[in-house]
Amino acid sequence: MVQSLSALKERFITRLHSDRTALNAIAKNPIVTSDTQRRELARLAHGIAGAGGSFGFDHLSIRASQMEATLEADSSPVEKREALTSLIRELDAVIADMKTGHPL
Repeated sequence: MVQSLSALKERFITRLHSDRTALNAIAKNPIVTSDTQRRELARLAHGIAGAGGSFGFDHLSIRASQMEATLEADSSPVEKREALTSLIRELDAVIADMKTGHPL
């Protein structure tokens, strides 16, 4: 069972890094300039919200849900940028926490 928890943790960390890379790519451009970017950002946020909640990272789940809500509300570019920046910061905090041995 310890090995399976370790493998699960590694997959979660890998996914966090992958999601972080994808969010950074979106963040490099003016926020959500196309429907494709908006859909990708919503997909990423939804997945992060679910995974974060499943692994006990409620703050990450909340930030990702806020990103989704911001997109659904068709908020201003500034609000979208703030939500994306906040999500990336929270993702960074979770990645750092996972490296220091947060139990799953």
